[in-house]
Amino acid sequence: MKLIIFLSIITLGMQRGLAMEKLTVGKIEKLDVVAHLPKAENHLTAESTGYLELVRLHEEFNIAMIIPVWVTKEPRLVLMASDSSRYYNVSDEQFDALIAANHLNKDKLLSLPLYTRLGGKAIIVVLIGFILYGMVGGCSSTRDRSTKQEF
Repeated sequence: MKLIIFLSIITLGMQRGLAMEKLTVGKIEKLDVVAHLPKAENHLTAESTGYLELVRLHEEFNIAMIIPVWVTKEPRLVLMASDSSRYYNVSDEQFDALIAANHLNKDKLLSLPLYTRLGGKAIIVVLIGFILYGMVGGCSSTRDRSTKQEF
């Protein structure tokens, strides 16, 4: 029984150590597919067999790859092949023609989700609030001194 407990503690400790290594903080580029273009011959890439997709590219500072703190570069539209991670910069005139041909709304495509804009800031404010509450308004250690206990 002691051996099982010992092995489970070691296993949990190793998993925690591995998880701590993967925690990243910093700037990353995010690519989000915002529209799938029709599968036509003019939407094929020369290097691959995949069709092009309309993708929103922005750079953000985040914690652990899931908590976006703030957006460092505003979003812009790029084209990306569906079977690779390469993206292609295209001029604004070509994007306007592509968006008009596919009946898309450019402002809607460029808008970031609410969590990306405000999610990390909200989490940080809540954590700071918990810390301040714990320091200032947490447990009260003062007793009511008006009542004396007689022994």
